[in-house]
Amino acid sequence: LARRLGILAARPSGSAVQGGSWGYVLDPCAESEDMRAAFDAALSPGSATLARLVKGGWAHSLEGSRQVPAAGDWQLILSSCNGLVYQGLSRILAYAEPSVVATASLEHLDFAILGDQALTTASVRRQGKLDNKKGPARLRQESPYRTALLFTARGALCVVLNQWATMWEDNQQVLVNTLAALSDKSAAEALSTACRASILEKPPEPAEGDAAGAGGKGGPRAAKAPPVPAATGASALKPMDMPQVAGRSTSPASGGAPLEPEKCALLAPVMYGAPTLRVSADGGAPQKGDKGSKKK
Repeated sequence: LARRLGILAARPSGSAVQGGSWGYVLDPCAESEDMRAAFDAALSPGSATLARLVKGGWAHSLEGSRQVPAAGDWQLILSSCNGLVYQGLSRILAYAEPSVVATASLEHLDFAILGDQALTTASVRRQGKLDNKKGPARLRQESPYRTALLFTARGALCVVLNQWATMWEDNQQVLVNTLAALSDKSAAEALSTACRASILEKPPEPAEGDAAGAGGKGGPRAAKAPPVPAATGASALKPMDMPQVAGRSTSPASGGAPLEPEKCALLAPVMYGAPTLRVSADGGAPQKGDKGSKKK
């Protein structure tokens, strides 16, 4: 942590990620067409969110729809980016071998937001078959904490990743809101703002007649099941006090709206590393190890 804070202190205004040096990894094994289409629509080179953050669009990209990334592809993009965005299913180290990341130089990777651990029925089956061939030690290496430890040990300044399973729609919502807030906030402030905005944002209500087709390919999420009748007598459960969200009470006992279970997935992201880093969209901040940068 002292090394990271020292690097930030030597930079103008604590800036870290330079414009034009962002890259992304999208769906490494091409498992979700809907996820790829949503990512392209929200973060295409001409999108407003990306334009505020990165000048000139993405500098590097790696998509499973083009080809399944090899070890060299992973090492190239990890060592070439100052800012990295990952959007995929399951755990990122289930696609990029831990040994590949361990041998990559991440000295120039300032900020990585890893939208992993998204689950679908097909991805759970596929990952289960792969996990059955791995030993306990290897599975522990793919845990969220050890993933963050590996990235930061190799030189990354700040890493954001999920601490439990979620859905790719939630990952994208947090991802887009975080990148939008990074234009004028620090990394920690941007992530906090993104999570709160995503939790408080009301999902669009399906139009009449769409309930039967909800949850299909390209359609909205499945319609909610009818409410379960409340229990009475000794078997009735008392409402639990939920945490405060953006200053609003979410406790049913206090009269506030309860935090819906599906919204809890939006609390999955955790930040490891230096939370005070900021983004320099003009590319004026010197890179780590840049010997050509002049001191004032």
